[in-house]
Amino acid sequence: MQAVVFIYRKYWTEMHQPASMKRPLDCFEQVAAVLGEPGAPAPEVDWDEVRQQLGVAPPADYRRFVDRFGAGWVGALRVFAPRASTPSFDLFRQVERVTELTTEFRGSTTPTFPGPYHPQEGGLIVWGEMDGLHFFWNPAGADPDAWPVMISDESWLMTFTPDKSFTLFLADYLAGKNAGSGAPLLSPDEGVGVRFVPAS
Repeated sequence: MQAVVFIYRKYWTEMHQPASMKRPLDCFEQVAAVLGEPGAPAPEVDWDEVRQQLGVAPPADYRRFVDRFGAGWVGALRVFAPRASTPSFDLFRQVERVTELTTEFRGSTTPTFPGPYHPQEGGLIVWGEMDGLHFFWNPAGADPDAWPVMISDESWLMTFTPDKSFTLFLADYLAGKNAGSGAPLLSPDEGVGVRFVPAS
């Protein structure tokens, strides 16, 4: 008989209090000023298709970032984008990969780890990766622009919540600031001179 896997859809959202979100939410212009102009226009993204495929619309600051830069490297951090030509940077493929990895992980835990990952209801949605760390949005609430970033290590059990939006997290990362209480110290390569490098 196949074991019953219990997934608690509010596992992540109950970990987050909206009032704890750091401000401002949209720091795109600050991030863009540091990264400079991209070397070439980013591929056009059909955001209606993204909404249909994910079932939700990603935060507006992420959409602005992808429209300007596309998928690629921000320092040591890989940022995914929908339909990126390189599979390791394709948002849809990486969502599928996280599903595969977490399904395998659940089978090794007793009791079964209950935290959901997209496309499970209430599941974290991956948007980036760096040195074994996975970066997600926690869909805590109806407004995607107020979804906090979460960081998980390869054990999937160790998860940190910086309580920052996508671009506020990037802005602090580019400034060499800690991701948040209890989170690993993240800083760009040598802390200076970071530029966006398109996926290839």
